[in-house]
Order: sequence, then C-alpha cells, then structure tokens
Amino acid sequence: MSVRSSSSSQMTSDLSTNSSHYDTDTKICLVGVPQEKENLIASLQQLGYFNVNEMSDARRLEEFGTQGVVFIVDSFDCEEFSAVASRTNCLLGVPVIMACSRKRCLLPRRSRPLYCLLMDGMQICFSGFGTNIAECKRLIGLAHGMGAVVKKRIKYQTKVTHLVAQTPTGSNYDRALIAGIPALQPGWVEECWHHRRSVEDNFAERLVTQWSLEPLSFLRLHFYGFEDEEQKHMTEVAKQNGAVVVSADDPSLTHVVFNDFETVDNPFASRDVHFVRSEWFWASVQIRQTADESLYPYTWRPETPTSIATPTPSKSRKRLLYLESERPNKQRASYEGAESSPLSPKAKEAAKSSHRHQRALEMLQTERNYVAILHTIVKLFREPLENANQTGGAILTSAEVKEIFGNVHVLYGIHQALCEDLESLCNTWKEEAFHQLPGECTRSHRLSRSLEAPLPCIP
Repeated sequence: MSVRSSSSSQMTSDLSTNSSHYDTDTKICLVGVPQEKENLIASLQQLGYFNVNEMSDARRLEEFGTQGVVFIVDSFDCEEFSAVASRTNCLLGVPVIMACSRKRCLLPRRSRPLYCLLMDGMQICFSGFGTNIAECKRLIGLAHGMGAVVKKRIKYQTKVTHLVAQTPTGSNYDRALIAGIPALQPGWVEECWHHRRSVEDNFAERLVTQWSLEPLSFLRLHFYGFEDEEQKHMTEVAKQNGAVVVSADDPSLTHVVFNDFETVDNPFASRDVHFVRSEWFWASVQIRQTADESLYPYTWRPETPTSIATPTPSKSRKRLLYLESERPNKQRASYEGAESSPLSPKAKEAAKSSHRHQRALEMLQTERNYVAILHTIVKLFREPLENANQTGGAILTSAEVKEIFGNVHVLYGIHQALCEDLESLCNTWKEEAFHQLPGECTRSHRLSRSLEAPLPCIP
C-alpha cells in the first residue's frame, strides 16, 4: 500500500493539476466492462488512479453509489450510459482516458458527461436554426460531449472560437465575419462526433476548411438570360461560394438569377422560388453572406416594341462591371438609393435615340453601387468599431479609426449627393439642354470644399 501511495505521489508531481481535474485518489468505476479493459486500467494507473472498480450491470448502481465516483463507459448510446447519466454527471468516455494518458494530464472534471476531447478548448456559438430548436439542442449535446463550451451569442469582445450556423445570416454571423471567427456548417459537428474515437491532435480543427459555411451554402441556383461565357463564370463563382447550380426544372431550386440587362417573360411563374437580379448574386459574394432577396427583386416584363430596357453593356464591360467595382451593399443595410428607381416615361422615350442618355444611365448605376459599398464600410464596419455606447465601450480608439478608414465618411456624403443629382438629371433628361451634362454634376461635387484636402483611396 505504501509503495502504491509513493508511486501515486510521484506521478501526480509530474502532471498538471488544478481544480478542473479529478485528484488521483478519486474512485473510478468501469461500467459495462469495456473491451479494452486491461489497457484502460493500465492507462489509469499510469496517471496515478489506482482505485479502479468494475460494475458489469448498471442496475447495481444503487448499491454501488455515486458520491465521489467517476464512471467510465465505452459508449454514450448504450443502456449503461442512460442509467448512470440519470444519476450523475461524473461520467467519462473511454477516449478521454486514452487522450489523457497520451498527454500525461489528469482526468478533466466537467459539469456534464464528457465522451472525448476532440473539441476541448473550443467555445462554439450555434446560430441561425430558426424553429429547428430540437436539431440545435442535439448538436449542442454532441459538442458538450466532445469538450466544447457553448455560448449563446457572439459579442464584440468575445472568446468564441467557432460559429455553427444553418444560414450565413444574422447578427452572430455578422460579428463572426468582423472578428475573423470561422463560420461552419452543422455537418462539422456531426463529422467530429462520427470520429469521436480519434486520438489525432487538432482533428476537429483540420475539418474547418472542409465544412466552412460559404455565403451561398445550402442554396440551389439557376442562371437565366446570360451569355454562355458569363454563365460559365458565374457558375464557377457560385460553386466556390457553396451554392449548387441546378436545372430550371429541379425540385430543389431555391433562386432564379436573372440577367439585369435582359427583358424577358417569366417562364418560372408557377415556381415557389426567389426571383432575383444578378446584383443579388454579386452582393452575396462580396459581403460574404446571403443578401436579402427583397432588396434585389427581379420584375419580369414582356418585351414589346416600345419597351426600353437599361442599356446593355458589352460582355467584357459586364464582367468588369461586377467583378471590379459594382458589387452592391450588405443585406438589410442597403443604401436607400441603391435600388434602381423607375425612370419617367419621357426619359425612357428619350433613351431610344440618345446615346448620351444611355451613358448617363450607366454612370448612375455605377454611382449607386459605389455608394452602396461606401455605406457598407461606414455602417457595418466603422460605426460599430467606434461606438462608445456598446458593452465594453468602443473597440478602436479615434486615432485607430482614423488610420484605418481615413475620411471615408466624407466620401460617403459627397457620393450620396452626386448620386442624387445624377438620378434627378436622368429622370428629367432634356436632350436639347446641353448644359445638363453628367460632367457638370461631377464637376460641382469635385469642387466641394470637402475635397480640398486629398483623401485616401478606398480599397
């Protein structure tokens, strides 16, 4: 007995100890006698736990008692686990013992049953499950069983390490993007639980890239009215961002993306899906989440000899238009003028014969999208970072905000006013009034006193 105590004391001195671990004099009980019993007992003794007992029948729990006892089971899906878990939370899975033996650390003390340590040290927030509360609770249970700590929400000053969400939307998702927290699909938790017996270090972390929640995850898209080259490119981008491109008659179809510059009938009138302009697609890619479909509705209109559509840019211009500078703003935070307002009938009629007016319309569309991007920078990033009224105060100091964002708020105000002037010019277009040129609008704002000092470029 003295030899055993001496060995135990020496072992404890070599191991990390704190209140979150079980002392080596803790009573251990093997429930159901796991198949690897001999290896398990040897690992426990190597850690200094010599008071090891066996209970082949969980019905003996009453006579065995639960006070000061740690129970070890082979599976969390067996009757023995259910019987013990109904009486005590001091319950560990066999993988915990093997992991502690490999790392030479004492058995962890937790407030709930712990099967393995695949997610030990992780703090996970679950979000976007809507009414599917049962599924959310099930995944939370799996995460707890693998050693994770679960948080209700992500705050601006947070210790959350991972976000698990069903949809790339919501305040938790927004804050995860700002804080650089990886957003993952629920399948990540399932995959980790499937490999819960794994003894590899950082196994769960290595699955993060595979299960990343992309901005178009879980969506089924169909592109309509695009030229072959452009549609091929958009299909590649959609796949890179988690979407699946399907045929028009696919029953899983969720969104039909129309070419903004085409005038077509609606061949999908009987389908219960979202009809959106291509702006919605590029906005989702840029803001890294599914944009609000109500901000980018596609209103189909039969093509008639008198109908006038927005002028169609060339193929190369269309690609440059979206990929370089004209991806719109974040959902639900859209600049008020980012939506295309209808032109007056007189202006539409003028567009039929006026190349000058068509170029003005293109300038207006470009300006709307640029204002939308500035709105995202100011409202989604700058203002939350310098808000002193939030919990914990401002995230950045005034000097840091100035260094990062420069005078972007000045640019925002100037281009808002420029956009309004261009819109007024296009809606009241008079071909004979040569002084009403888009260049005059630009010149008047360029000479604004706000621009006397040079401004930094906006990346």
